[in-house]
Amino acid sequence: MGRFLLIKTNLFKEKRFQSFNELLPYKFTELLLIFAIISFTSGLTRNSGGRYTQMAQENNNLLIIGAGQYGHLALEIARAMGCFGKIAFLDDLYKAPEAIHDDEPSIIGTARDIEKFASQFHYGFVAIGNPQVRARLVEQLKFSCITPATLIHPTAYVSPSARLQQGCCVEPNATVQTGAVLGKATFVASGAVIRHDATVGDFCHIDCNAVVESGAVVPASTKVSCNSVFAKAQEATRGVLEDLV
Repeated sequence: MGRFLLIKTNLFKEKRFQSFNELLPYKFTELLLIFAIISFTSGLTRNSGGRYTQMAQENNNLLIIGAGQYGHLALEIARAMGCFGKIAFLDDLYKAPEAIHDDEPSIIGTARDIEKFASQFHYGFVAIGNPQVRARLVEQLKFSCITPATLIHPTAYVSPSARLQQGCCVEPNATVQTGAVLGKATFVASGAVIRHDATVGDFCHIDCNAVVESGAVVPASTKVSCNSVFAKAQEATRGVLEDLV
């Protein structure tokens, strides 16, 4: 019976019926069940693991993973952007559903609860400094059909020709120049400059007032320290050292 109804449901969803008369063979109870199945599955999407996950309804809610120092920085940038609705945290120090402060979002669970909240939050941002952990959690967001958000403070400058992958954060007064590329979930701190045609790999952190020179390529998971310059010569030196090793 279940297989029979599933076949009928698939036919109905594919709109193979040409007229109302073709619905007449269906019993009223079968039609109710078919409509219920269609209504439920329309809110599901298949994730990368082949499982179905309940999709967030159309909303601009943001789930920040990590309620530490960078999580609060991300919160302030998200608020300054003015495009998100509800904002909440997931953090492994979660103990009870209480607000951090009266005027701040709640910690509603741990990082293991990402999939649990997929139906409530369309966007997610991983505010974790460790690049390996950040990479894993970004993939977990995608697996749960939550879109990794890119946060750009209104005082930052990002060239229209720059390309930013999902999950990046460009902090106040940072600059991403013409033709520059930022990889997945890369952080560009306040005052940092990514010069034209430079490429910064996935999960990097360009710290405050650092400069990535024109045309330089920063390898994935690299941290460029405050007030330093990542030059093309530096990139070439790294390649030579890796060959020697």
